[in-house]
Amino acid sequence: MDTSVGRIGVVTLPIFAGDLYSDPERLLELVRAGLELTAKAGARVVSLTGLIPSATEYGMATRPLVEGRSDLPSITTGHATTVAAVVLATAKALRSAGRTMEQERLGVLGLGSIGLSTLELILRCLPHPNEILLCDVYDKQELLAEVQKRVKALGFGGTVRVLHSKADVPPEFYESTLIVGATNVPEILDVARVGPGTILVDDSGPHCFNVRDAVQRFRTREDLLFTAGGVLTSPASIRLLRWLPRSVEGRVTGSRRKKRRRQRQNRDAVPGNELGERRPVLLGPGGRDEQLGTAPERPGKSPSGRE
Repeated sequence: MDTSVGRIGVVTLPIFAGDLYSDPERLLELVRAGLELTAKAGARVVSLTGLIPSATEYGMATRPLVEGRSDLPSITTGHATTVAAVVLATAKALRSAGRTMEQERLGVLGLGSIGLSTLELILRCLPHPNEILLCDVYDKQELLAEVQKRVKALGFGGTVRVLHSKADVPPEFYESTLIVGATNVPEILDVARVGPGTILVDDSGPHCFNVRDAVQRFRTREDLLFTAGGVLTSPASIRLLRWLPRSVEGRVTGSRRKKRRRQRQNRDAVPGNELGERRPVLLGPGGRDEQLGTAPERPGKSPSGRE
């Protein structure tokens, strides 16, 4: 991808998301092969994406792969960019609703790397909310207590409530008026129980709430605002170039040709219907096509929540 700020390459590892934790040795071997491939392409920095940071101890497990190898690119998780995008999306959602952070009861669902860092950046860069509710559905009682201390250390003078749960979101969490989601437990947040006027900013994968239910509520009641948290819009056009191994190129090309033909037939059958044939796609884990803006299915759960 040629962007206005540089060139980005996407390399797909041939491993399913559900196998990332069950076969760590294979994962590291694939990461090593990916690093060597990107080095040949001239990459200077490689960002681990999806659940790979979580499965590699935030990249620390990859250190032996690059030690003494000056020919390999540096490694990052890219979490800093994600967190900044979530905070920017939160600020924009508040502006769109004509509200200020000082009015809000901020709920953070999921206290992995993204959730914790987002909370800290909000407290450093935005006005402080009226109250903070912290919730994680994994057993993180000690961590939650430590986070409570860190929040106070950042100068927050309001109330901090720590909510414990091992299965469902506690009823008290639905008192939040602004919710930041950063968990990998799908649809754990019940849209029907969210209070009127709530703003949802979600960076969960898959989404922490049922998107169809949220859309239906917005259409019928118009009392809910929700958005993806970790999405950035490029200020300029992006040119895409895809490369596939010859062993699969013919099959994929033929499949896409058939798909385009079906799309043209459907478009012709429905007057005025735009099917978005030019919507960008990413090649997801295991070779699936994932449309940008939709959360891919990730079998299994991260032992430490959304990372």
